[in-house]
Amino acid sequence: MEAFGYAAAAIAVFLVLGLVETHLVLRRSVPMPHLLATWLGVGVALTALVVAAGGQAALPVAIASATIYLAVGEVVLFVYAAALTSVSIRLLVDAIEHKPDPDALERALARHPPGTFLDVRLESFLANGYMTLTAGRYRITPRGRRWADGARVLKRILAVGHGG
Repeated sequence: MEAFGYAAAAIAVFLVLGLVETHLVLRRSVPMPHLLATWLGVGVALTALVVAAGGQAALPVAIASATIYLAVGEVVLFVYAAALTSVSIRLLVDAIEHKPDPDALERALARHPPGTFLDVRLESFLANGYMTLTAGRYRITPRGRRWADGARVLKRILAVGHGG
């Protein structure tokens, strides 16, 4: 009976983690929904395959494996999203691609003017519902305020300065 209790607890923890992960995935913005669906689909398929192949005894292994897969996948997708959407990274990559040219950085800045940094951020905030634009004025939404409060706490915990 004790093994059943551990299995039930493991399943409960896995379901809670799965629901949290699903909530995070569904709140993500474009351009990655297809990658997220594929990533979750592969995790579910692998978990089902392990359970189908090993029976009930393989359930703890399947749960642990799926949790590790989802955690590592989350980190990979986070890094991918940062690289995909970061204007700063694009600026550096463009400068490196024109490296022999002594004006490589100037060319990169011409391609990505500093004003676009702010424009990209504001568009992202509007698209994600963190801000609204009404009559030419930006206003933070309750969702944006919650996000900013969470970011402020995280910055304090990680000792990130003003610019981070």
